[in-house]
Amino acid sequence: MKNAHERLGQVSFTKHTQTSSTNVSCHCDRYASTADGELDILSFFGNDAEVAAIHAAVFKSDRLGIRFPQEKEHFFTFEKDPVCYRSAIQMPGMKTKLRHLVAISQKIIQNGTLGAVYCLANEPHMVWNTLVHSLGLPASPEWAEWIYDHLMADEKIMPLVSHGLSMIAVETTREEMLRLIKHGVEGWHLPFPETNCLNNFPRVPMRDAIKGLTSISVTPELAAYA
Repeated sequence: MKNAHERLGQVSFTKHTQTSSTNVSCHCDRYASTADGELDILSFFGNDAEVAAIHAAVFKSDRLGIRFPQEKEHFFTFEKDPVCYRSAIQMPGMKTKLRHLVAISQKIIQNGTLGAVYCLANEPHMVWNTLVHSLGLPASPEWAEWIYDHLMADEKIMPLVSHGLSMIAVETTREEMLRLIKHGVEGWHLPFPETNCLNNFPRVPMRDAIKGLTSISVTPELAAYA
């Protein structure tokens, strides 16, 4: 936690009316967004009033500014009906707990049903594991490398703009994946197991999935929204 403030960003909300002005901000540790500024994940924390104000802005799809050290501020919004998860952080020497909130878009909640599957890491086995469970595919863990290479070649894997995460979106559907599996099986690229048995895909805890992930720099397309 040494010098953590130098790695944390800020998420802010500003609103002006004829009779009042609102300007509130919270600490932000990670986010993920599409290149056009639609947020998919936002994690932030602060005191009760700060978190409540940002929480309200998230649900109203108000524009939020996010700035990390050594970076320019950029602006994002959530689409309708994001889902928020709350927790509390007990800091040493503080009597009052900090409020922590993670907001997640409906695209993540309904992962795989809206034409894309979202994954926390751009790694073949992680991507394949997520695709199989999200789309309900008949598959073997050993097929990960071949499937991943074809998805990359077809430009189906799109990195999200993010900080503190390395999320990607795989732009595909169950029908497209079944056709790809059929192609691989017919071409003898995807072998079946020698014996009739269950295929056990390894489960990856969330803590391990995000551990050590690096940030993706802001793309030129996103800069237009600053």
